[in-house]
Amino acid sequence: PNITRFTNKQNSVREQDFIALDRGFQRWAEEMKQEYKIFLEIQRGGTESQKAWEKQHPEAGSFDHYVNAFDLVKVYGAGWLGYPGTAYSKNPPFLPGGSVYERMMDRGQGETPFGARDLYAAYKIKCVADRFGFGRNANRTSRRQSRFLFYHVILRALQSIIQLSPELQKPAVPPSVLTESVIKLSATEAKTQFDTLCNSAVTLIDQYLTQDSNNSAYNEKSYKCDHGGDLNAFLKSEKLGSEIYSPLLVQSLEMYKMSLGTTRMSIDEGSPLQREFVAQALLDQ
Repeated sequence: PNITRFTNKQNSVREQDFIALDRGFQRWAEEMKQEYKIFLEIQRGGTESQKAWEKQHPEAGSFDHYVNAFDLVKVYGAGWLGYPGTAYSKNPPFLPGGSVYERMMDRGQGETPFGARDLYAAYKIKCVADRFGFGRNANRTSRRQSRFLFYHVILRALQSIIQLSPELQKPAVPPSVLTESVIKLSATEAKTQFDTLCNSAVTLIDQYLTQDSNNSAYNEKSYKCDHGGDLNAFLKSEKLGSEIYSPLLVQSLEMYKMSLGTTRMSIDEGSPLQREFVAQALLDQ
């Protein structure tokens, strides 16, 4: 590892490239392969190399999906741990030894250690963001810079459903519970419930990033005063998500959580509240 790190000076090497040397990532890559048939890219260019090899060796089979490991760590950091602005603006905190990474690995007593299952859940949430077109090339302006904020919003909504559902009896929701909940909801049989959660979260993001909306990012005091109307800088703040820095976002989230407990579904099985409908999927499996 030291030879790789200190003698490879002829090429531009990014810090995240060194996760390929981390034994944890190596183990998670193997587990993702064995358990989910997902190629976890831990080395730059790994996906292209793997696909080329598969093309030359069709008899050996191929992976179902391919995803970058560092991308999933950022999804987890923004969603599970509540660092959307930091995930959008910085890389070092999410690398081994970084503050967010260390918190990611620091599970409470009795909790399952962080592993491939958490990365798989993060992958499922990333797929939702991809499906709704979040990213710099998004058709909707509201989704071009808000990918990490979406991860934050949808996990906070899920956390609220778990906390406020008497049947689940989980007033405290550790990261491992969020992971298992995401995996349950992303199962085929829970598609309608998962879509309910995802659609509501996307609607909140679209409203928050629309200028003529009441609870809009453009009306946040910190957006106007601290960043002089620079939306990019506003969304990259480490304080994004806090009540002091983004009170309108927090207010929108509270209204969203409230609506999950007051809005009823129109389905054949009756008219359950959205929160009850989603929670039932977590109980059924």
